[in-house]
This record gives sequence, structure tokens and C-alpha cells, in this order.
Amino acid sequence: MKHDTHIVCSCEIHKDKGDLDITWSHLKNAKYGCKYCAGKGKDISDYYDKIDMLKIEILSDYIGFEKKIKCRCKTCGFEFETMPKTLIQGKYYCPECSITQRGISRRTNSEIYKKKVYKDNPDILLLESYTRSKDKIKCRCKKCGHEWSSCASNILSEHIRCPACSSSKSEDQLAGILTSLNLNYERKVRFKECRYKKPLEFDFIIYDNNKNITFACEYDGEQHYMPIQYTSKQTAESHLVITQIRDKIKNEYCKSNDIIMIRIPYWEKNNMESFLIKKMKENKLDYILTETVTTTGCIQ
Repeated sequence: MKHDTHIVCSCEIHKDKGDLDITWSHLKNAKYGCKYCAGKGKDISDYYDKIDMLKIEILSDYIGFEKKIKCRCKTCGFEFETMPKTLIQGKYYCPECSITQRGISRRTNSEIYKKKVYKDNPDILLLESYTRSKDKIKCRCKKCGHEWSSCASNILSEHIRCPACSSSKSEDQLAGILTSLNLNYERKVRFKECRYKKPLEFDFIIYDNNKNITFACEYDGEQHYMPIQYTSKQTAESHLVITQIRDKIKNEYCKSNDIIMIRIPYWEKNNMESFLIKKMKENKLDYILTETVTTTGCIQ
């Protein structure tokens, strides 16, 4: 049978409406039975029970399935206009109640999110409300007070920690390695001549037994290579630019003062010791590994 062949039939549910003239294609593909089952051609009175379940009161005369009618919400009393079609198909409710419900949903989601963050990251304080998983949220570290922004999903799924504290932990790890190698070192060293507005701080300065500087060592976190969103006046991009300017100043200072600079990138975090030894050998510094030094790993 051709798809455009007309067929005369009747609906078991709407026999009182008489015979229907439809095409074979429509009969075969129809999802809602006849046109009356699909919601076309009905009188508004056929839907009063369903509309009443939505707690909606009809205030104006019905003039067509797709013609707007005036309604009143029985819950809040708000009056509005909409098509009978949208009411019956369940696509439209009282707009005022919908807004209220969305607000409740957002507040509920925000509270649930806060509880999850507190469970996974108890040291993080959320400074903004949760909106969506892809939206960034302003945070503060309860330990050091550092503020930054991260995607809501990242804070949970990746267990993001405070960038400042994470950097400190990596530096502590590096300090432990220097100590285990029996190297004389000093942390947080500044030189008056090496400055960007004020003297810059080196993570580590390593000395030989005669307290001569052998090399400088820096641990470079992600913020040295890519924009990391902070919530200060600086944007992520400008913060990256300034960080790289400071790194360049340190590098140039070391070069002009014959100080070898070894930088350990964040992707070598789990391979720090072997990476450091490799760089020391490349720069012919491995001789200090065999020198007699203090067992504390610090300058005496």
C-alpha cells in the first residue's frame, strides 16, 4: 500500500466523532492514535480534569487549542495566559510557582554541593553559591587564606586543593629530597639585586662545603606554565605573565652571576629526585653529592 493512500477508519475511543479519513502513512506512524487522542479537535471541557490536577483555573472562554486563554494558579493566585495545548501536554505550569520551585532546587543543590565539598575538601571554604558544574566558584583556603576560582566539578571530581598549599607541599617534598642527598641548602632566599618591584624569593639555594653557591633550584607549579584562575584583581592571564616575568628575572640574575638554575616542572612531581640528579649531572654538579656535608641538610 502506498504511503499516501487514504483510508477511512474510526477510533475505538472516539467512536462518537465518526469516521476519519487519513493516509496510510499517518495511520502507520501515528504515536497518539487518532487526531482526538493526539489532542487535536477536542473541546476544552474534555481536559478540565487534567487542568484541575495542575491546580489551574480557567478564567476566559476557550477559542481554540492553540489560542491563548487566561488562567489563574490556585496555589499562589498568579494570573497568566497560555495555550490549552501547553497545559494539557504538561509543558507549562504557573510561571510564578515555577520560578519559586527553581529557586528552591538551586538552593537545595547548592547545599548538597557544599556538604560534598566539605566532606572531600574540608580545608576549602566556598565563597559563592553553586550554580552549575561547569561554572567557576570562588574559594578560600582555610589554612593559608589564599583565594582562587575553580570549576565546581573539578573541586569534587579531581579533589582540587589550594594551589598555594599544593605548591608548598611540593617544595617540602623537594626539601626532603635535598636532605636525603645530604646537600647543604637554604630555603626562601632573596638577593637585593634580583628584584621585580621588590626582591624575588628563590625556593632553594644549594651550597658546597665552603658555603659557596653551587646552584639554585625552583619547583615550578602549573601556574608557571598556564593560566590558573585567581580571584584577586589580576586575571589568570595577567598572573601568568607576571609569574613568567619573575622567572625570567631570576634566570637572568643566575646567568649574570654564574649560578646554575635547575627548574623542576610540575609534571616531574612524582619523579623529582631522579630528575634533579639528572640535571645535576648534566651541569656537572654531581661532584657535590659525594662531598662530606652536614647530615641535617641545612647550613650550619
